[in-house]
Amino acid sequence: MASEVIALCQSFEQELSKTLAILPPVSASKPDLHDAHLNHHRLSQRLAESVSYYAGRLPVYASVPRILAFGDRLFRLEQHQLALQACYKHVRSLELHTSQENLPRMDELTRLSSHVQACFGCAACEAALLLAADPQIKHPDTLQWLEQCLSQLRTAIALALPQERLYWLVANGSVHVYTTAKAMITGGFAEQALPALIFCIKALEGHVCFAASKYLPWRTQLYTWAVYGLVDCRAIEQGRTLLADGLKRIEQLVALQKLDPVPASPHVQAALNVARVTLVALQLKLEVAAGAPVAPVLDQLSAAAAAAAAAPGGGTAAAAAIAQRSLAAKVEALHVPYRRIVRSEPADATLKELFDATLAVAAPLLDGLRKALEQATAGTAAVPGADMGAGERTAPPLSSEAAAALKAARESFPYSIHKGLMCAAYNLEQWDPFGQLAELATARTEGAVMAASSDADADQSALQLATASSLLQALRRLATEPGVGALRQLAAAIQQSLARDFPAAVSSSGAGSTRQLSASRGGTENSGGGPIAPSSTAKSAAPGPQRQTQLAPWHQLRDLITDASLALYSSARPLIDGVFCAEDKEATTVSELLAACHAAWSTVELDDGELRVSVALKLALLLEQDGQLMLAKEVLLQAKSIAQRTRVELMAANRRGPEEHVRWITASRSQPSDEIAAKLSGMTSSDQELACLQVDVLALLARCELGLGLAEQLGRATTRRTRVLEEQAARTAQSSIFGARNATE
Repeated sequence: MASEVIALCQSFEQELSKTLAILPPVSASKPDLHDAHLNHHRLSQRLAESVSYYAGRLPVYASVPRILAFGDRLFRLEQHQLALQACYKHVRSLELHTSQENLPRMDELTRLSSHVQACFGCAACEAALLLAADPQIKHPDTLQWLEQCLSQLRTAIALALPQERLYWLVANGSVHVYTTAKAMITGGFAEQALPALIFCIKALEGHVCFAASKYLPWRTQLYTWAVYGLVDCRAIEQGRTLLADGLKRIEQLVALQKLDPVPASPHVQAALNVARVTLVALQLKLEVAAGAPVAPVLDQLSAAAAAAAAAPGGGTAAAAAIAQRSLAAKVEALHVPYRRIVRSEPADATLKELFDATLAVAAPLLDGLRKALEQATAGTAAVPGADMGAGERTAPPLSSEAAAALKAARESFPYSIHKGLMCAAYNLEQWDPFGQLAELATARTEGAVMAASSDADADQSALQLATASSLLQALRRLATEPGVGALRQLAAAIQQSLARDFPAAVSSSGAGSTRQLSASRGGTENSGGGPIAPSSTAKSAAPGPQRQTQLAPWHQLRDLITDASLALYSSARPLIDGVFCAEDKEATTVSELLAACHAAWSTVELDDGELRVSVALKLALLLEQDGQLMLAKEVLLQAKSIAQRTRVELMAANRRGPEEHVRWITASRSQPSDEIAAKLSGMTSSDQELACLQVDVLALLARCELGLGLAEQLGRATTRRTRVLEEQAARTAQSSIFGARNATE
């Protein structure tokens, strides 16, 4: 019997691995790609049938671990629907934790572990599918189902929590809750996500296995997003209570460490100190959101940083890292969620106090960086560069002392902190510090911006700082010196920020054509570290260690680019409304401004279909009148896609409404009968405007395609006529030599 089970297990694994090797990714099997979608569907059916076949012939102790492991592989490959239907639901339906059946080689703990893993997989796959279909959580059903997923995760964690040997399942469950709750908090639904997130915090704190220092970064990461959600909900008192309890837990761990006759290792003490500094920094964010005095919290933060720096075994590097973390916490606390960077307004007393304290700490670092840059510039100017021919010279190398001083100054004041402090100065209308910070940002990022055009691995954080500096300086000029020149400078800054080496995979709209169009007109998130646990889908969902990925700079700049482009459009609106055709005086300038807005909104995927379609329509109209039919067609194709996608989202939000079956095809409230018009009474003016814009886009697109077709046919006719004339000229030339040909010849 054992040999038969082994043979079946090997056959099971081989068949699944063979099918999985040829299974295409979901992203390449969209429904609009019929052949790829059909192939994916057939392979998915084959996998599901294989799981069902072998599950019925293998004993439970042999089939369940393999099905769960295969579900984990599918989850890591983002095959969520297949993992859910073929693997996790099958194991969950067995109800192993309550089954009274005598299952060999499966004790009570193994049964419970398998059931909890299956519940985690089901909830995680369902949440991933919901967020893939509705990433911004627009439909109320999506929110309700996400809450159900969090509830399922909480129930599964509660099953594993009493068993000390299943501590790793509690950690993995917290990773799944964190992933879903983070998406909900980002979407503005913190109130619905907080109960599950705080439940995970308390579950980890109450479990003795998570008292180890290696879990402190993960616990502080959960605290971070819980505080973000509480700040969004303006639940300041609850946040204070939560952080006070967290600090108390850390002090208890410190007290336990002191009871041990063997002193704690330096890395354990460093983890405790970093966790304490992080929680005090979150407390500072709470006090700023509440508008309370921040001096007491600043004193606590300074004391925690000093204690961490004075810890034995830390050294100078550890002290500098703690000081830098403290400064970063102050800079982050300056960014209040309800204040946009571009919409500057005077600072209240709390923010002004915090900004002054932060600037006082950063002032010596700024002076050191400024002096290092000046010395490097002076040393470079004093030494002639190497002659490269054709009158070109390379920049001379820096001396070792100047290079070391410049490197140390840059490391002491990182690009991310510089960018955050500069944005805070702009937002709080601290214009003198902003000017100094922007000037210094331009000086320190000049080399990185020049290298970005030739080096794909250029420092993304430096490019991020350069982009923020150029955008904010252009916005400042627009506010102080309004005019066409300021508008064009801001448009150029936006186009330049989009043309830098940011990942193109972020956008699905394709802004490359709009960048080409503009040229033709002549114009830190700390993700934390999740726990490592065996055999669970959470291994793929766990966030990695704190690092600067290629996408991180772009995600941090989305809001800034969006607000800058919206400010450009609102400031240029009178100028845009005054241009009706390509013959108008300011048509070229308006085309340049519209191209910048269209490119920015396509790249950041602005969630305003009506605005995006209207701008694209006017831009395409000017291009069409100017004779640039191909560029106009590209813009119109994007506008068509935006209009259709937006209207589909509106219909999805109106699901089960009385006018659902007629809303798309009628597209207007102007109907021939009162009965049909009454059915569309819920259609807002914005929906109606978008429907009319879609009709205009389709009409102009047809006109552009007709013009391109006529131009193509005209070109072919011209080519044919030229060829006939050349043949006639050749015959005439031959007749002058050989004489006229007769009919026979």
